Amino acid sequence: MSEKQTVKVLGSKATADLPGDYFDVQTNVPLIHQVVVAQQAAARQ
Repeated sequence: MSEKQTVKVLGSKATADLPGDYFDVQTNVPLIHQVVVAQQAAARQ
């Protein structure tokens, strides 16, 4: 299922069509945590 979202950026409004194939999934919080920790570690190098 596709969903339309209206966003306001720099005073302009736009509509974006978000395909359900990509955005209608369950969030994997442990994976997000792993990526953030890896990015922070890389930034310290």
